[in-house]
Amino acid sequence: MLEEYKGWEIRQAETWYFSFQRYFATSPGYSPSYEGPEDGWVTNGHVINGESVEDVKKQIDEFIEENSDAE
Repeated sequence: MLEEYKGWEIRQAETWYFSFQRYFATSPGYSPSYEGPEDGWVTNGHVINGESVEDVKKQIDEFIEENSDAE
């Protein structure tokens, strides 16, 4: 883990698929599991992708604001 922000874990993508540095964050309680060849990967939670750590943090703030239970 690179750092934690508001409970989200921010990491740098470590794959050849991206030709540039990318970052992603997983929401609190994020839990992927492989359910076999028929169902594949199943996730519980949310993932946010960005070009930089600051971009990911901005998107986390927007996600929290859009999904808050304001009454």
